[in-house]
Formats: sequence, structure tokens, C-alpha cells
Amino acid sequence: MLERIASLEKQLEESKAECIHLRQQLSSTENGMKPSEPEASVVNQQPMTDGDCDLRTLTKDSMVIARHMRQLNSVIGSLRAEKLALTTQLRKHQLRITHLENTVDRLSNEVGVANSNKLPLDYERL
Repeated sequence: MLERIASLEKQLEESKAECIHLRQQLSSTENGMKPSEPEASVVNQQPMTDGDCDLRTLTKDSMVIARHMRQLNSVIGSLRAEKLALTTQLRKHQLRITHLENTVDRLSNEVGVANSNKLPLDYERL
């Protein structure tokens, strides 16, 4: 795997060098000048070997990686939205539980007070 990464990094550098050369060649062609020989030999100094992927494969790999990144970003976005919805539900339920606990406490106190008021009446009957 590390060899593959190193190979891709090497190809990236070669592609960047070739891209720079092609841009220079394009700009010199647009200006009506011929590309100089030293610039043309820079690309020829680093020929691609059989073990390396060509530019088409690198572009194909880049497209696969870009598609994979888009998919991951989409999944991350949906997970963030789901997290937000779940957090909202959680807060709603926490508030409901707090309200119900307060209601239970209040009703328990009312029942206790009612029982304590009723207790002396029961003793008076006896």
C-alpha cells in the first residue's frame, strides 16, 4: 500500500512537471514563439516506467477518489442532519421528563397535605 502511495506521489510530481511544461509551451505558442529545447527535455528526463501508471490511469484514480470524497461528504452531511434531529428529540424528551417529574412531585405533595388534613378528622370521629 505504501509503495502504491509512493508511486502515486511520484506520478503526481511528474504530472505537475509535465503540466507546467505544457502550460509554458501553450503560452509560448500563443505568443508565436517556439518552446525552448531545455524545457522540452525536462519531460524527457523523467520517462514513465512500465511499473508506473500513465496519466489516464492517474486521472481515472483521481476521478474515483473524487467520487468517493463526494459520497463521503454526502454521508457526513446526512449524519449531521440526523444528529441534529436526534439532539432536538432528546432535548424535547428531557424537557418532558423534567415537567412530568415536577408534576409528580407536586401531586405527591398535594396528596400528602390532603392526607395530613384528613388524619385529624379521622381521630376526631373515633
